[in-house]
Amino acid sequence: IPHLVGTSGKQKAFWVIMLFFASVYMVHELHSLLDAYFSHPKTEYTETRMEVPPFPSVTFCNNRGIAPRKTDYLNKLVGNISAHHNQRRYFSHLFSNIGPKIAFEVGCHLNEMLVYCKIYTQNCSIDSFTLFQTGNYFNCFTFNDTNGTKNKHIFLIGPKQGLSLVLFSETEKTFVHKPYNYDAGSGVRVIIHHSGAMPGHGVDISPGK
Repeated sequence: IPHLVGTSGKQKAFWVIMLFFASVYMVHELHSLLDAYFSHPKTEYTETRMEVPPFPSVTFCNNRGIAPRKTDYLNKLVGNISAHHNQRRYFSHLFSNIGPKIAFEVGCHLNEMLVYCKIYTQNCSIDSFTLFQTGNYFNCFTFNDTNGTKNKHIFLIGPKQGLSLVLFSETEKTFVHKPYNYDAGSGVRVIIHHSGAMPGHGVDISPGK
């Protein structure tokens, strides 16, 4: 501004032009600064994943617990088993006394129970199951256990896209006689649980269901 007052002619015109461009540049920068301040710019990232849910583990146990053909052998080891009224509670006590090896021998075996097995559209066999022993049922069998070599996942939904089993539970003879006011001597108990987790409460399925 002093140059504008103290000069004349061409010099004054030069400083007027310089002041004009400086003012335009200042207004432009101020506008950009205010625009950035009021717009609050931010960057958003959106990611879409297609995760295939894992197929749960399925554990089943024969409600009979002890194979009928092995009752005579077990009676020779521990006495008359059928004399105990609360069979299921006695099983747990018996299991701790005879140990898992003998419990496996006298319990129900998968190769005698498994009649039909299919997962999705593929056949499965006894090799698809792992043994799980419990005092209440002796021998139980788990499909899709994390300790196994093949873990399944859910790709489609529908009645034909899951696990289909046909099991033989030896219904001709009944060994366990109505503990807890229901017939636990036939059918199977089925537990659906997270893969790798301990099987918990399940549902009883009667023969023919």
